[in-house]
Amino acid sequence: PCPGGPAQPSLTHGLPDPDSVERQKQGYMSSLEEQEQRSNASLDLQRKQQLELIHSQAEQQKKRLFMQIDQQVKTQEMALTQQYNQQLLQLNQQYHQQKAALEQQAMQLTMEYQQQRM
Repeated sequence: PCPGGPAQPSLTHGLPDPDSVERQKQGYMSSLEEQEQRSNASLDLQRKQQLELIHSQAEQQKKRLFMQIDQQVKTQEMALTQQYNQQLLQLNQQYHQQKAALEQQAMQLTMEYQQQRM
């Protein structure tokens, strides 16, 4: 270069110095960490809300199923009670028919006996 000529620009002219780079890096790192924490917290909150929804829906479904099962049991109980009552009625009718037939037969035999005695 010429001693009397224009000065040559420095090769590092316009570039940030290493301390400045480190400060910028730390600032961005801090910002990234905060963003990561916020994102993690948001994601965790979403997961908790979705789990609550899943559990809530499952409880509602259980209640519906229990109600259906209870209804089925009541229907079966009613059918069994109706069947029992019909069978009891038939037994009662048979008993009264046989009792009446037995009394009729006993009365007839008693009358025949008394007629023979005369």
